[in-house]
Amino acid sequence: MTQANPSGMRNPDPDKLRAARAWAKAYNSFDMTDVEPLIDENVRYSSMWVFEEMVGRVNYLDYLRAKLVAIRNSGLLVSAEIAETRPYPMYPLREQPCVYVRQQSGDETREAVVLFEVDNGRITQISMTGIPIPSTVYRTGEIAL
Repeated sequence: MTQANPSGMRNPDPDKLRAARAWAKAYNSFDMTDVEPLIDENVRYSSMWVFEEMVGRVNYLDYLRAKLVAIRNSGLLVSAEIAETRPYPMYPLREQPCVYVRQQSGDETREAVVLFEVDNGRITQISMTGIPIPSTVYRTGEIAL
């Protein structure tokens, strides 16, 4: 028997959804309590705004801690919403849970999609990217707090 999926997600992969919720909660609440235990020792982090890939749990957690302090102190409106990728011609990959991030500063809006790779319940890769294009993801309306 298949349970109904109230979020509207086509592929609510439980490990990736757990990672997305924990990461989004950290971004929305400035509290890393839920995401910290999920980060693998050899996690890899890449961002379209950072030139080099970051490797390692300690490096990433130090970066995330500083990033959250900077966001909190900036006064910018930043939100992280649970979402799901959807295939389109330039992104033909299968649906997967992700986070839609939006940052508002005056008239400027930045959007990104955060993708996760998970192995044995541990986040092994985090990618903050513009592909898939943020406007193409299915936004669930869930803001993890």
